[in-house]
This record gives sequence, structure tokens and C-alpha cells, in this order.
Amino acid sequence: MYKVVFAILAFMAVSFSAFSQGLNQNAYKRWTEIGVADFESQLDGLQAMPQIYSKARGVTIFAAINNVNQRAMRKLKLEAAMLGADLVYISNNYQKGVQFYSPVQVAYTATPYVKEPVTVNKAKEMAQGNTFQPRTKTRYNRNKFGPTTDSMLHAQQPMTLDEPYEENGFVFIDVNLTGLKRPYRVVRITDHQIILARIIVPDKVIENYELVVLDGKRIEEVTTKDANNKVIKQVFPFLGQ
Repeated sequence: MYKVVFAILAFMAVSFSAFSQGLNQNAYKRWTEIGVADFESQLDGLQAMPQIYSKARGVTIFAAINNVNQRAMRKLKLEAAMLGADLVYISNNYQKGVQFYSPVQVAYTATPYVKEPVTVNKAKEMAQGNTFQPRTKTRYNRNKFGPTTDSMLHAQQPMTLDEPYEENGFVFIDVNLTGLKRPYRVVRITDHQIILARIIVPDKVIENYELVVLDGKRIEEVTTKDANNKVIKQVFPFLGQ
């Protein structure tokens, strides 16, 4: 039995290593760059977002609480990054050690904060006069091991964007990305990209969409390869170190 457990753990370690290649071709903020505020004074002038939550549980009763804690923190920062945050302020940290053959558990509740919120004017300036190509779609489920990213290059045609608008302190754009026009929140903007976010299942599933400005340059597929040079499934760009 122990051999089976160790084999599973080894597979997970190798898989996560393979899926953690650094991809720097877009506007996603890496989860490792998400800061953790220690004092409320560090939050002055920042925009708060709705609270987020993460939890992790040991695979076996032999799992080290430090490893479980790191997984819970990674999940917290992943979600914060997908929402366009720059740092988080943790309001609750729950840890439970091994009890009655039950593995250790760690849970966090935190508020994400953004340093330079997206403005309507900036979004309008980006949207007006440009044609966009949806390039990637990233989906993150808190109950899964990590986010997954798929190419949209062959599924979506170039598009123009409706005029952005503000609602409840955030900037939105109505766009048809999945067969139905819906409001998407603008979470990041660069000189040639817009990152949109949509909550699919409250407190559980979130999606990001990367839209790239068409400027005459070829938009490449974003892929990564394993140690044997075999192309593996594209993953969330900010997973890399």
C-alpha cells in the first residue's frame, strides 16, 4: 500500500513540475508575485475585492502540514491573480492536524486588493478602434489540483468590443465568447492585451479570457513541452516560477 501511495505522490510531483513551465507571453500576473499584507496599513489606497477562500487537505495521514499549507496558499494566490489582484490580506487561517486517522487540513479566508484598478477610460481607449483575437481560456476550480488553459484561436473569430462600463466599482465589457453575450469583468490591460474574468460558480469556479489586439502580427499558439520534448496540455501562464 505504501508503494502505491508514494507512486501517486511522485506522479503528482512530476506532473506539477511539468505543468509549471514559465510562459511570459501574456498579461497574467504570476501567482508567486501575489503579495501577502501583514498589516492593514499596507492596504491604504488599494481597492478591495470580495473575499476569497482556499483549502487543502493532506493526501494521506503522513502528509506534512507545511506542504498542505503551501498548497492552500498557492490556491489562494492563484484565484487572486485570476481576479487581477496584486496582494491578499488574510483574515482567517484554520489548521487542523492529524486526528483519528484524518489527514491535516488548512484553510484560508482573505480579501484580494489591487494597486492600480482598471478604469473605464483606460478600457475604452483600449477597446476603441481595435480588433481582438481571443487566444486563451483559463478555467480554475477550487476543488481541482490546478487551473487549465485551452487555446481559443481555432474556436473564435476576431471581434470588436462594445463600449466598457462601470458597475459596483468594477469595469465590464459585454462580449460573446461562449455563444452568448455576457458581461465580463476587465481585470488587466496591457499595450496589446485585455484579460477578462467571469465567475462561473460562485465561490468555486472562475474563468479568464485573454484577448489580443490584432496588429498584423501572427498570434502563436502558447504551448509547453515535457522533458521528452512532447507537447503537453497548455496550462495557466502564471503557474511558472
